[in-house]
Parts: sequence; structure tokens; C-alpha cells
Amino acid sequence: MLVVVNYHYVRRTFDSPHPGIFGVTADAFVRQLELLGRAGEFVSLADILRAVRGEATLPSRSILVTFDDGLREQYEHGWSALERLHIPGVIFASTRPIDEAMVCTVHKIHLLRSMVAPDSLWALVRETAAGADMTLPQELDAKNMGRQYPFDSPAGAQLKYLLNFALSLSDRERLVDLCFDATFTGEEAAMSRELYLTRDQIRELAAHGAIGSHGHDHLPLALIGQAAAAESLRRSAELLREWSGVRPLSVAYPYGSREAVTHDVARAAEDAGYECGFTVESAGNDEAHISGSPLLLARFDCNYMPSGKLEQWTPEALFAGVPRSTWFSSGDPGRRHCA
Repeated sequence: MLVVVNYHYVRRTFDSPHPGIFGVTADAFVRQLELLGRAGEFVSLADILRAVRGEATLPSRSILVTFDDGLREQYEHGWSALERLHIPGVIFASTRPIDEAMVCTVHKIHLLRSMVAPDSLWALVRETAAGADMTLPQELDAKNMGRQYPFDSPAGAQLKYLLNFALSLSDRERLVDLCFDATFTGEEAAMSRELYLTRDQIRELAAHGAIGSHGHDHLPLALIGQAAAAESLRRSAELLREWSGVRPLSVAYPYGSREAVTHDVARAAEDAGYECGFTVESAGNDEAHISGSPLLLARFDCNYMPSGKLEQWTPEALFAGVPRSTWFSSGDPGRRHCA
């Protein structure tokens, strides 16, 4: 069984005025690694690729540590801790913000929520939408909203779901850009350089087999059309190879939900040369899933793991308790890698 544990923000402290960014402190990250080490054996991305190719077998209780988005703090506080503890891991980076010194829409939302009071942000969103002649939806999918954002307050989850999923992609980007520019006028390039990995850091991670793709522009690939999804996957791999000299063989799909990932997206990833891919299905991966559907592997948010905000298992019970992956176990068999 392979359990993949995913992280986003890793900081010494979280001192933003408002709780718009959820993550773990560097100390909590180390404590959780110690607990996970009691549950199983840490493996590397290279170990998983060998298992996918049939060249080796993973330990029966395997754990992979991953980070999404390609944030500088993941290198400074996450990767540095892994190096110190001799634990492998992988950072999945979105390439457009690094290439163009811009901030992805999803991180603009996080930054707005962390710096603007909730009522004020709602007012800004409504006022900006009205000024842009944009109609906001009256009702949102409460079930999907709660599943996607379990750590937010109901109002926070509603706002994030509205801005990430409920609007068309063009309206979403336009609305968030207008709100961000009104709040952080002229600061985007500087914020981007502070927020994301540098090319030198990517080169170092790649030398350790610890860099993967998170798409080019952090968009939900299943919702942008097959051609655009294929281009995002291709462009990301091309830039990471250009910056590091190493072509990435793994991808973590932005958002990773069932709305954002489909068999078609997995096939596009395979066509782009990726050998394994990760969703956000909260499940473990048995040997059959790893060998049969390596482009659709499941991952747990770190908060479900021992010592997390929604801890569901102790270290001793982890591998006996986690469910097996089911999202892509039936229907549309596709090719081997996308079954």
C-alpha cells in the first residue's frame, strides 16, 4: 500500500491578519513526519516510477511526501527539513508564475483572504462584479463546496468555491484580477518573486529527483478543454526541463478533484510524457492501482494524517484504516495508464 501525503503552505508562523491561508508550521511538519515514520517507510518518486515500470516492488507500507504549487516556503521549510531528516519528497511546481513573475489566480484568492476581512472581501467581490457587469450565481453546490474546502468556515468555503469553481474561467480570472489589483496595486511581480520557487531552487530539486509538474497556469484541467489541458501539461514539462536540465515524469493535477481530473486529462498527461500523476482522492494506492492507473494516484491532505487538523488515524492504525482508491476504478478503461 502506498499512502501519499500532500502539503501546501509550510511556514515558521502564520501571522496574516485573517485566516485565508491554511498550512502547517515548520515545527508541526517535522512532528508529523516523525509520526508518519512510525507508520511506514518513506519512499521517493524514483521508487514509485520503478514500481510503475515493473522494475521494483514498493515496501508494503510506503509513504511519499509531496508539496503542491511550487512555493518558495516549501523549499525553505519543507525540503530543508526533509534533507535534514534524510526523507525523500517531491515539489510539484506551476511554471507560469515563475516564468512571467505573476501570481496564479488561486494564490491571489488566498492572499486576498489573508489580508482583507471576510465581510470587506465579500463586499469587494460584489461591488467589483457589479462594476464589471458580471452576474454572480445565487446558489452554490453545498456538497462539493464542503468536500473541497473542509477547513474553511461556511462563509469562507462559499467565497472560495464561488471564485474557484462557480464562475466561468474567464469571469473568474477577470473578477479575481480586478479585486487583487485594487488591493495590491502594482505589487504582483514582487509578490510573485517572493512567493514561488526560483529557477536555481528548481534545478537543485531536479538534481535530487524531487521536482514535478503542477501544470503551467494552475487551472482545473478538465474544465479548460482538452487542447488547453494538453498545452498546459506540455508547456510545464518543457519549462521545467529548460530550467533544470531534467524532464519531469510526474504531475500533480491542479485542484485534483473529480471536477478537475478525468480520464481524458490522464491520457493527455500520458501523451505529454508523464509516467505518474496524482489527484486529491483521499485514499491509499494498492499495488493493482499503482501498476494499472499510475496517472490517477490518490493522495491525502496532510490534515487527515496523524496530528493533522482532522486527524483520522494514529500512526499504528494508518495502513489498516485508510480506504483504497475508487474514483477511477471503473468506467472508461482507456489505456493501461489511465484505466
